[in-house]
Amino acid sequence: GYMVDGLTAVMLIVVSTVAFAVQVYSLGYMHGDEKKPRFFSHLSLFTAAMLALVLSNTLLELFISWEIMGLASYLLIGYWFEKPSAMRAAKKAFIVTRVGDTFFFLGILLLVMHTGTTDFADVVLGTGDPSTRMALDGSDARITGGHLLFAKGLVGTLTLSFIALLIFGGAVGKSAQFPLHVWLPDAMEGPTPVSALIHAATMVAAGVYLVARMYPVFDMGAPVPLLGIAFRPLGLVALIGTITALMASYIAFTQNDIKRILAFSTCSQLGYMFIALGCGGTVVSEDGTRHLLHVGFSAALFHLTTHAFFKALLFLGSGSVIHGTGTQDIWEMGGLRKYLPATTLTFLIGTLALIGFPGLAGFWSKDQILEAAKEYNGLIFLAALFGAGMTAFYMTRLYRVAFCGQWSGGPQHDGGHGSDHGHDHGHGHEHVPHESPRSMLLPLYALTALAIVAGFLGLPPAIARAIGLPEGNVFAQWVHYSPPQAWLETNASGEHARRLALPGLMAQAPHGAVPDHGGSAANAPSPAAEPAHDHAAATATHPAEHGSVPASNAPSAPIAPDHGHDHAAATAAHAAEHDSEPHEPTLWQVLELMFLGTLAMAIGATLAYRAYEGRRFNWYDGTYALTPLESALYYSSRNKLYFDEIYSATLVRGLFLASKIARWLDQWLIDLIVRGTGFLTVQIAALYRLFDSYVVDGLVNFSGWICGRAGDGLRRLQTGQVPTYVMVVFLGVLAVIAALVQGR
Repeated sequence: GYMVDGLTAVMLIVVSTVAFAVQVYSLGYMHGDEKKPRFFSHLSLFTAAMLALVLSNTLLELFISWEIMGLASYLLIGYWFEKPSAMRAAKKAFIVTRVGDTFFFLGILLLVMHTGTTDFADVVLGTGDPSTRMALDGSDARITGGHLLFAKGLVGTLTLSFIALLIFGGAVGKSAQFPLHVWLPDAMEGPTPVSALIHAATMVAAGVYLVARMYPVFDMGAPVPLLGIAFRPLGLVALIGTITALMASYIAFTQNDIKRILAFSTCSQLGYMFIALGCGGTVVSEDGTRHLLHVGFSAALFHLTTHAFFKALLFLGSGSVIHGTGTQDIWEMGGLRKYLPATTLTFLIGTLALIGFPGLAGFWSKDQILEAAKEYNGLIFLAALFGAGMTAFYMTRLYRVAFCGQWSGGPQHDGGHGSDHGHDHGHGHEHVPHESPRSMLLPLYALTALAIVAGFLGLPPAIARAIGLPEGNVFAQWVHYSPPQAWLETNASGEHARRLALPGLMAQAPHGAVPDHGGSAANAPSPAAEPAHDHAAATATHPAEHGSVPASNAPSAPIAPDHGHDHAAATAAHAAEHDSEPHEPTLWQVLELMFLGTLAMAIGATLAYRAYEGRRFNWYDGTYALTPLESALYYSSRNKLYFDEIYSATLVRGLFLASKIARWLDQWLIDLIVRGTGFLTVQIAALYRLFDSYVVDGLVNFSGWICGRAGDGLRRLQTGQVPTYVMVVFLGVLAVIAALVQGR
């Protein structure tokens, strides 16, 4: 089946738009390539798998589309399979993402084991029960009926958290998050249109979509104890996103391949999306008050949307640069704004959108992420702000070195340019930059327009009112998260607050709330098990505060309070109703956040502009030796924090060692047993042959010999003479008579 809601609709628009631009761009980029039909078939399969993924109405269907997309990415990354580096990159992407997919599949199995279904209507939306009804009258969207996670007693349990984290493992692999990020830079071995599609709207976006689709599972799990600290499942999502955002930005500082710089930028921006997702959901303070963090969920999806447009623009722009220069090394470029004016303009706008220049799409979505981080945790907010400055630094470095200054002369080697461009692949190239054909430029113009205007869908309401618009943040009205009312009310009461984490990334579970491994907190029965809180029979008592709530956002299902807890339930309901209203920041708060984000961007861009003035690194002229710290910082960034080397020295060599041990065991233990068994069987067969030959056959042959001898003796009695026969008869009669006489 399929499901279309606000989240699905947005993803369909994003995927279809970017995929169409990539298809049109590829007509010019792959012109002259002999394998072009295979390229377009794989590209179409890739797009179809992503569309099927976002339309899936069950987690199992989503997983099937997920795997088809992984296969298509393998085929596209290894499109030029005659290059050993391309085949290595394809295998690396396939294997690394399979690691995450294994966790994802285990999460699906665990979910099915406890719920018996993977249907989103049952597991996430709570609309699958036959008794469930949804009222959509234009002002209210309220579900009356049971929520499967409540009915199965999973809400607030470690079991639900483990399901969420296993599913998140799949998202980490597919979205190239730490520590499974190593495949994404190598994926640049594929054609540039493939890179644009992977990095903008399909493969890496699938992980963010997965977490967003399963958001209630992440939100309603119990804190996970790690190293004596209770982490919210969403807190771990934010932590991984923060690490990835800073790490990838740091690595991008010293990369020289234009596509690899953009690849690490993608890792970093996906980290920002996971930061936003982790900074959303619901938290409970020490006094048990329930708080709903409104911004994070919609901010993550909004940044995914804007990022798809300007990152596709940047990748397709890099393809235009490679097409015109014959190189991917930014130090072999320079002065491109003179030779490639259209590409330069579009690439500049994409760069400004990525670094968060005021007014462009990335500015509005980045500010929403900063707002979510500030509302959630101060350290994550500072990390996100610092990451914004880092993004501005490496992107300004890229633009400054590649497009400013003078043309450096192109590739400094003969026999081919090392480009990934289709019809130029493997041949020499005239080292004079030239603009791309119209079929490649038209998609750049369209994506440039989207990189400018798409951000206004998320215009803050305070800004919208200030400039006279009727309403702001239209995107958040399409895609937002509303937890089930039963979850808000149940966990806002003091009776159930102890099973939740404190606000923020990490929280010590309150005293006496030690979750057991059976799926419920100690001394705290699940809501579904309490007669006083029969969620399945509860009815709606309050209208929605937000107006129409899309089904994708899990509309709430309020519960009928126990008469024995009237006061507590009324207090909880009031708190939940109060927290269901977004705490909209004032105009000055919005401007303050914009100022901080713009300041971080300006500092990073200015430092890069000054550092690479004249297309050289001005802060080091080679006249003095680097200190050990400076050298360590540079080479650690240049070598991607040595993740490939570490994985090669540990995991890869460990697997090779394990394979050698397995080979030795197979050769000297298993084969020895097999060969020994065979040898023993042969010897037993030989003994049986001897027994059969000399005993069984001997008895048979001896019996035949006796019969032969007896027959030979009897044959001699047959003389043919009658007197002889008469004599024999006479002697026989005498013998009988003698025997009878002797017997008497």
